[in-house]
Amino acid sequence: MHLLRFFGLVIIVLLMTALTPFSPMGIPSVRIAHATTRTVSLVGYYSTGWNNTPANPTITITQGDTLVITTSSGDTFQHHFFVDVDGLGMTPNCSVDKCASIIPPTATDTLTGFTMGTYTYYCEYHPAMKGTFIVQPPPDFSITSNPSGLTMNQGTFQTSTLTISSLNGFSGTVTLSPPSVPAGISATLNSSMVTIPAGSSKAIALNVTIGASTTPGSYTVSVTGSGGGNSHTANVSVTVVGPDFSISLDQSSLSIVVGSSGNATVTLTSQNGFAGTVNLAATISPSGPTASLTPAMVSLTSGGSATSRLTITTSSGLYSSTSPGSYTVTVTGTGSPSLSHPASLSITVTSLSLPAQGIPASTLIIAGVAVLAAIIVVAVVVVRRRPGK
Repeated sequence: MHLLRFFGLVIIVLLMTALTPFSPMGIPSVRIAHATTRTVSLVGYYSTGWNNTPANPTITITQGDTLVITTSSGDTFQHHFFVDVDGLGMTPNCSVDKCASIIPPTATDTLTGFTMGTYTYYCEYHPAMKGTFIVQPPPDFSITSNPSGLTMNQGTFQTSTLTISSLNGFSGTVTLSPPSVPAGISATLNSSMVTIPAGSSKAIALNVTIGASTTPGSYTVSVTGSGGGNSHTANVSVTVVGPDFSISLDQSSLSIVVGSSGNATVTLTSQNGFAGTVNLAATISPSGPTASLTPAMVSLTSGGSATSRLTITTSSGLYSSTSPGSYTVTVTGTGSPSLSHPASLSITVTSLSLPAQGIPASTLIIAGVAVLAAIIVVAVVVVRRRPGK
């Protein structure tokens, strides 16, 4: 008795396995094709069209539908209904086109395998008996996120709204998967299931939380909705930013006369909750002027700012290291753990200005000496020429 039960169970399992559709990988697949029956009746009149309507009825089905069409002759003439799939007009190719039976008598045919698009249907024998045949997309839904991107500080929380919308007359329940999240980020939905009437939409909140130690960078949070044999995924991009600071100068250029100095103000501002010490350093290219910062170390509080005074000094004289010309000063702020930002300033060093008509003192001295020497020479000559007594 037990042996019979065992073999009975084995047979049941084998039958269930044989009847279950499998994917190429051997995993049970889910049939998602739209499958309903659309019933249409047409009565043919060679002079006034199908159903005695000169415009001929427009037939609309949904992709995946089975079309059951009943045709009959209202004028006793022979008619042959077909859908022109290959686009070649009134000559049917029933291996490609979707053909019904020739009437009379009355015929009922089942037509399947329509792909989305707009076609023309005909009577093979009468040109006036043609109309529009539409295969519309099957019912479906969409899932979108707003905003689709979030920029978040470490240790913070934000929400994106997921909207599930009916398409092509879809109505039913959509089940949402738990959010797929990377390490360091958590996310929840305020509902895991929504019921959508045809032509409407429903909104669900996606709550995203960033861990306090999550590494700054770009991430993606995904939610998949399934319903009515359809499945769609919405992605929300998440940019995680950590504490930081900015650095700026109160001017972009500075002009200094050789032998003098100039000043600029450096401003540092906390961003994303940065709090700590920032070390400042200045470099000048090419070398020549010198730069100093007072103070060279500033402390920032979260959300605060601080300043430092930048002084550029030039030297003059025979052994001066500063020549007139253009220079670039770069001030770099460095903070923990590995933050570094520069700010630049253009410097123009000019030479001393001289009076427009002025005569150098050395020239005046040389001229005076020359005049004095000439006077002495003249005096000596005059004395020597004077006759003796």
